[in-house]
Amino acid sequence: MRTRSIQVLSTPRTGSSAFGKLLVESGFSQVSFSSVGNPTASEFNQNGYFEDSGINLCLDNLIRFSFNSRNSFLFNAGMAPNKEEMLRKLKSNFLVKFDLDQSTVIIPDNYVENIKEFTGHDWDVWGLTRMQEGEKWHKAYSRAEVETPEKALNKLQKCFSFLENTDSVFIKDPRLIYLLPLVNTQVRGVVIKRDPAEILRSMRNHYGPNLFTERVLHEDWVSNHFNYKVQVQTFEEYLSIYETFEKYAANNFDIEFIRYEKIHDQLELSRISTSLGCRVAWS
Repeated sequence: MRTRSIQVLSTPRTGSSAFGKLLVESGFSQVSFSSVGNPTASEFNQNGYFEDSGINLCLDNLIRFSFNSRNSFLFNAGMAPNKEEMLRKLKSNFLVKFDLDQSTVIIPDNYVENIKEFTGHDWDVWGLTRMQEGEKWHKAYSRAEVETPEKALNKLQKCFSFLENTDSVFIKDPRLIYLLPLVNTQVRGVVIKRDPAEILRSMRNHYGPNLFTERVLHEDWVSNHFNYKVQVQTFEEYLSIYETFEKYAANNFDIEFIRYEKIHDQLELSRISTSLGCRVAWS
């Protein structure tokens, strides 16, 4: 039996990074298309994120181009898994370009002096200061060659072609489930389910304490993590829309679900690998 590729599909803060670590320890390799440096370990994920920045950026822009310019994996209001509509939006945005530069990045005048007020932390966890000229994220979408719909869609297709034809590799990204209608190859996905109250607590800790509240910090956003300009949305609506995409994934691809509390359970891991047609030597 081949050790087929796996896609890890979950909301943020469900334990998907811990699952990624398990995959690496079991002989899988993380897909890498990055030219801008991958996310490293932090206080939020001490063992690392097991994500590829090139794919992160690709999916970021595909969400913008396929849905609404303000949509992201942190603000999914109005989004729906409609392939025809998503392709129509991509076509209508075909000449649009989005990048991180002085014309798009919002850094409030008092941000640096009051970072904790905005982010909930003593350091720039949102990364806004690293989007200035000469810094890591300045024009990152262009450097990753995903600044236009055409380039981003090509990278997504290239990534999934690689996944389809390569054994023992995986991709993990909370953005990915929103783009599955654009995927034309087989998907073998794992969705980690966690108590919603724990997800909410962890997301607010990571992306800002005003997330999923009506406490607007600047202009009309409650968080500007990675310049997403996240607008007001209830957590209940956010989770409901995510679950719509989750159902689409389950109805159209090979998807297995696992509880957060069970990600180290050998019997559950064996069940998943058997169901997905993988031969995983779980450590």
